[in-house]
Amino acid sequence: MDAAQAPPGDPTYTILTNGDPLAIAPAARKALADIDPMLPLEEVKSYAQMMQEHVTGLGFVSRGLITDGLIALLLAAIGIFGVMANQVGERTREIGVRLAMGARREDVLHMILHRATWLTGAGVGVGLVLAFALAHGVANLLYGVRPDDPVIFAGITAVIVATALVANWLPARRASRIDPKVALRDE
Repeated sequence: MDAAQAPPGDPTYTILTNGDPLAIAPAARKALADIDPMLPLEEVKSYAQMMQEHVTGLGFVSRGLITDGLIALLLAAIGIFGVMANQVGERTREIGVRLAMGARREDVLHMILHRATWLTGAGVGVGLVLAFALAHGVANLLYGVRPDDPVIFAGITAVIVATALVANWLPARRASRIDPKVALRDE
């Protein structure tokens, strides 16, 4: 079937040149007009300009997704910090008793971080399973990235684990510095 029977919606003509692509535009227009004077030739762009126009929208989307991801990471860190600070606050008396009975501050720090590590591990495990499942659903949106790319998954997992451990470490450090006398007197 030729173009007269089913004309293309938006034809694009490509010319390969070694020099300035826009400098040969008049000659290209003339050559196309010699072939068929009815061929539409509205604008002439270099390949770089055309690619820039095609990826501009993707750039905005990717920057938006990165921003959303950073905001989600910040909110997760604040949430983890809040939950652990609340748990430490509820266990102040227990921690004070442990310290009064001879527990070392390092033991209290280890106790709080051990529980936080288990919770973080469980959350990351569930998150990875869900991420693998969802990655195949959005595989066509990820240009140049396999949906099961180990580098991407390892990098994101490392960032999430590091963020969670820092958010957990701050309340755990506060718990290890509790004064047993003050903790027992407050109740």
